[in-house]
Amino acid sequence: MTDLVEAVGAIADVVAAGRVDGDQDRRLPASTLRALQRSGLLVAKVPTSLGGLEADLPALFEAWEALAFLDGATAWVTGFLGTSAAWPACSP
Repeated sequence: MTDLVEAVGAIADVVAAGRVDGDQDRRLPASTLRALQRSGLLVAKVPTSLGGLEADLPALFEAWEALAFLDGATAWVTGFLGTSAAWPACSP
């Protein structure tokens, strides 16, 4: 599995640069969303058999914490979208 904190580090400049615009526009900038998609953070909880990273909770929490230091809104959206994307794949 990709180290999620390293993935956050790889997009840190984009996330930090979009923070002010995101606050003003009250939504994440498109550049931030594209960076999250490319990093794999939005599919971190999705099973590998479905193209995700199948991350465990401690790894997710560490990544969300690292994102929160850059931009709280980005961390919240990543946690919400990243976890929600996995729900359909988790049914028995």
